[in-house]
Amino acid sequence: MSLDIATLLASMNQVSEAGDRTGALMTLALPTGSGKTFAVRQHISRRIVYTDERFCFVANQNKSLHADRFYESIKREWITRELKVSQSDFMMFYTRKVAVLRSLPTMVNIITTQKLPKTLEHYRDIQEALETLAQQYDEFKHMGEDVKSQYLVDCKFNPNFWTNLSA
Repeated sequence: MSLDIATLLASMNQVSEAGDRTGALMTLALPTGSGKTFAVRQHISRRIVYTDERFCFVANQNKSLHADRFYESIKREWITRELKVSQSDFMMFYTRKVAVLRSLPTMVNIITTQKLPKTLEHYRDIQEALETLAQQYDEFKHMGEDVKSQYLVDCKFNPNFWTNLSA
């Protein structure tokens, strides 16, 4: 069974355009490989590019919902609309419209392994901050669950936690 993408996108757009800003839930009970994820990705990409809406994407462990595929889909849609290919223009647009929430391990890995832009490479304090983050996360990973739980409570409810940590 193949999914009629055009019909599904029209239906999703109709729900979005209905004016009910409280959200809507659509259940797509279709077999693997029928195009559900593709259709949702196309719909969201178009909504991001052609409306003033902002989106928050939770990147979990689901193997079919890759944040990088959403990024590429949004970028293709944006280039189609804007006819611009400047990476910096797109990144300014993307960061204003999309928030990607990831797990702590994933974010620390992304932050500490990405190559810095050339304009920031010579700042030693940035390099030191990244090294400190990697070191502190490594220590955090090796804490017992009881210590880890208290550590997270302390950093959430103590406004001076982060200042005291760096002192």
